[in-house]
Amino acid sequence: MQASMVPVRGKPADIDEAARLTIRINENITMHLNVTPMLSCGINGRLRLIASLARDNLASLIIKGAACVLKLSAGNSICGVIESIRPEKDNFIISCRIPVKDGQSDLIFRRYVMKIQTVCAMALIFAAAVFSLTMQDVQNMPANTWLAVPNTQLQASPVAAPNYLSASEFAKLRGNGFSGLMEAWSGGALDTKRNQMLIWGGGHNDYWGNEVYAFDINTLAWKRLTDACLNPSLGSDGSLGVNANSDGTPMIQHNYNALAYLIHSDRLIFPGLSTWTLDCPSLKWTDHHPSNKPGFSFGNCCVYDPKSKLVYYGDIGSSGGLFSYNDGTNTWTKKNGDDNWYYHTMACDTKRGNIVVVGGGDLIAYNVGAGSFAKQAWSATGGDAIVSGGGPGFDYDPVSDRLVGWSGGAVYALNPDTKAWASYNPSGAPSRTPNGIYGRWRYVPAVNAFICVTGVGDNVHFYKLTAGGTATEGGKSSAPYESVLSISPNPVCTGGTISFSGVAPKTLNIYDVRGGKIQELSVSPWTPWQIKSIPAGIYLVKWTDKNGLSGQKRLAVIGK
Repeated sequence: MQASMVPVRGKPADIDEAARLTIRINENITMHLNVTPMLSCGINGRLRLIASLARDNLASLIIKGAACVLKLSAGNSICGVIESIRPEKDNFIISCRIPVKDGQSDLIFRRYVMKIQTVCAMALIFAAAVFSLTMQDVQNMPANTWLAVPNTQLQASPVAAPNYLSASEFAKLRGNGFSGLMEAWSGGALDTKRNQMLIWGGGHNDYWGNEVYAFDINTLAWKRLTDACLNPSLGSDGSLGVNANSDGTPMIQHNYNALAYLIHSDRLIFPGLSTWTLDCPSLKWTDHHPSNKPGFSFGNCCVYDPKSKLVYYGDIGSSGGLFSYNDGTNTWTKKNGDDNWYYHTMACDTKRGNIVVVGGGDLIAYNVGAGSFAKQAWSATGGDAIVSGGGPGFDYDPVSDRLVGWSGGAVYALNPDTKAWASYNPSGAPSRTPNGIYGRWRYVPAVNAFICVTGVGDNVHFYKLTAGGTATEGGKSSAPYESVLSISPNPVCTGGTISFSGVAPKTLNIYDVRGGKIQELSVSPWTPWQIKSIPAGIYLVKWTDKNGLSGQKRLAVIGK
């Protein structure tokens, strides 16, 4: 773990006598505490950092899941990992492990404990900072709301190329900068098997790294699935005209809306200068070299139809048209000569068997489910902003039975039967991505919400059109949990009693912040539970219903 400042020889670095503690809980909530830090040596030489309430200045304690960064007023910082967080009477205790140098050896970890005198209510708000959002928070979003997931900027993640590569290695990929991964006319695709958003992009002189990233919706965190080729085969204009790198991976290209996840074969497909697929289990790229591959020009788009198991792809130019691809036989078939796909985005209405295309002033459809590939120009009302834009996000929501688009600002939902758009403009929307959003706006059945990834320096957002937690592949909604529980009171004092309201779950357990099971609670009979043997602290109450779906809520236990 790197830190811009670390204590040397087992001793902590000096910290100003007076400092201000700023706690950023999320994008909208920031707390300020005035503290006076003091360092002391505890039992067995264990180092303690004790911060008591005072009336003058520090910088900030930034908590990201289990990680923390203690920023000092001098501008330096120490990175660490949180071990535990608990209230103790009128104090609040945070124990974290901080890297230090022990003599001339490598970094080792020492435990620090920060003790803040505070009222119980503030302790509980502080505790909320330690726990990042969970997938259940996305599932439980109210209808017509946005949710920003704090601390999910890809460029700040240790998995991002600028952070895991050396400066000299990253210089080989930089181009015009890492932001080109998304801003340079590039999209994404949703891996529904693993519940993750796949991001792959760049091209030309914008960004040359061809690594694949995934935002894991189960954990709400970034991961890197493949490493970048450090010797990209650049053409005369960055990647223009170049198909493959020397290591057998595809040279990165602007992909617009031409990425799709194939559910039946568990692959990511990119019909670029050739036809590439990434096998998701093995994370190996394959160039399939089909003999009848259509061309690849600027602004192309594609979509996967789960019923026919075909990919539909729009290619522009003199030889352009609407094509289908069968990955089982590795064959392309031209369906018509329509070639107006520039800055368009495709979506598949699985209920009606329609491929619907929007953008650049067009709203068109093809009833591929009925075997018809004649272009239908739809005349719709109320959606000029989304139709006229370039490269909008656009996907089908089976729960609301709407085709939903976003390109900054309001969200637009199209009724496929009446051809009427409805607009929704709640607060909290992210800024629009330069050069289009394309496939980085996807409907996620597991949370019944749309994921929206706008840039490497932006937090990941979710938008929920209708309430509810999950959707089936067939397009019918199902409740997220049969046992959506509420806990009261919460917080509760040690020795007190809590009650659960809701349908009795199949299992109900209490876990500590490290994931250890504290107690298995009885669900038959469905009775209140006394907090007797559990010490003060922050816990997770987890349950499953009879359908195997799970949920969790935080429980704060405080001393009397």
